[in-house]
Amino acid sequence: MPDVNGATLTGTHDASLVVLSVAIAIAASYTALDLAGRVRATEGMARRLWLGTAALAMGGGTWSMHFVAMLALSLPMPIAYAPGLTLLSLAIAVLVSGLGFAVMWRRGGRSSDLLPSGLLVGAGIAAMHYTGMAAMRMPAELHYDVPLVVLSVMVAIGAATVALWLARRAPAPPERAAAAVAMGLAIAGMHYTAVAAARWVPSGSAAMAGASGHGALGRETLALWVAAVTFLVLLIALIAALVDRHLAAQAGSQAEAALRDSEARLRIAGEAGDIGIWDRDLVADSSIYSDTLNRLHGLPPDAPGPRYEEWLARVHPEDRARADAAVRAGLASGSYEDEFRILRPGGEVRWIAARGISFRDAQGRPARFVGVSTDVTERRQAEAALREHSRRLEILSEAAAGLLAARTPEEALAPLFRSLSEEFGLDLSFSCAVAEGTEGLRLVSCIGVPEEAGAGLDRLAREDVVCGTVAKTRKPMHVAEVQASD
Repeated sequence: MPDVNGATLTGTHDASLVVLSVAIAIAASYTALDLAGRVRATEGMARRLWLGTAALAMGGGTWSMHFVAMLALSLPMPIAYAPGLTLLSLAIAVLVSGLGFAVMWRRGGRSSDLLPSGLLVGAGIAAMHYTGMAAMRMPAELHYDVPLVVLSVMVAIGAATVALWLARRAPAPPERAAAAVAMGLAIAGMHYTAVAAARWVPSGSAAMAGASGHGALGRETLALWVAAVTFLVLLIALIAALVDRHLAAQAGSQAEAALRDSEARLRIAGEAGDIGIWDRDLVADSSIYSDTLNRLHGLPPDAPGPRYEEWLARVHPEDRARADAAVRAGLASGSYEDEFRILRPGGEVRWIAARGISFRDAQGRPARFVGVSTDVTERRQAEAALREHSRRLEILSEAAAGLLAARTPEEALAPLFRSLSEEFGLDLSFSCAVAEGTEGLRLVSCIGVPEEAGAGLDRLAREDVVCGTVAKTRKPMHVAEVQASD
């Protein structure tokens, strides 16, 4: 009732409309939490569409709650609303909700983005409310209790932060419903705290120009229409999210079946070609090995894939540093290729050829490493044998050329024995020839023999050395223990 001494006016609320406004806030909160799941699960244009839908549900629902709650307020004077400011308050609610969700999920929903998003959305909700209050037209002046205004803004920021935190957690339906009730009550609490901060002082000169009342509709009817439209929009959004979730699950099942089929084909091809397949999760430091790859490593087919340090420990010590550097270079460039030796559990050495590619996450960091490995031990052994054979042919070719160019046996044999000593890695060697006109041997060349000792070897009896026996019998011989030989 108005105070004749100019005191503030006292308002009352329609309990049924208050309950309706809280129901709208709860429904909007539930819908926003549900749609947040679609924002997380999609990318690109689909994510932007769901982001806009979530903003419309959250912002539009919050505005509808505010509007119905304002209709629930009764003052002892006629009240009308400026259409421009009323629509502006709606635009503010939707816009700041969209910006808050965008900030929250621009980097995948990091914890560090929660507070800025909550501040943005909370301040926007408060701005929406006070813009809507400013749209009121009545023969009274509106004043505010500053402490209660500050409290209402803090409640708005707290409610928005909690809402975004819950949306980030992706609660299950039962938990989502409980969270929606808490959020709805918090949003309603912010509104009614802000209304409690308002003070209406009668003023006969207060402007009514440009304002519109309820027209032919009573406030209860208008509130019901606003609530009906809001619930319809929220229901459509929930149905759309449900259908999209079902289609995504169906597509995921089909993709999973196709992946299993592809993996089975790849496994069969790998087994047929004796090719091992590996898939490493770099974030979790875990890996999956095919049966063939486990067999190449001398492990049971069902052995779990090793962690990176475990794999590196299986590499031959002489190849370990180089293999580690090759992996790191492959992760940096995206392409990997290397050959290295591994040690099987029994100590057997095998050569492995590996090739792979790396995949990066949204932040550009290597997240997955996939490739194939084959056992190339036989090829490596064949290559080594071929190199050895080629080297020996080269030695023989050089010896043949030396024999043709030599003028004495010493000139012919010395280069040959020098090459043979280098080829076989001999620390000590000497060659002798039968001395003409005697039964003794004459030293032709020696390697690794001290000069003073070499002088004593210049003349030897045939029975003194192994080569004397060879010269006597005209048959090649091999002696493993030189000290036990003649």
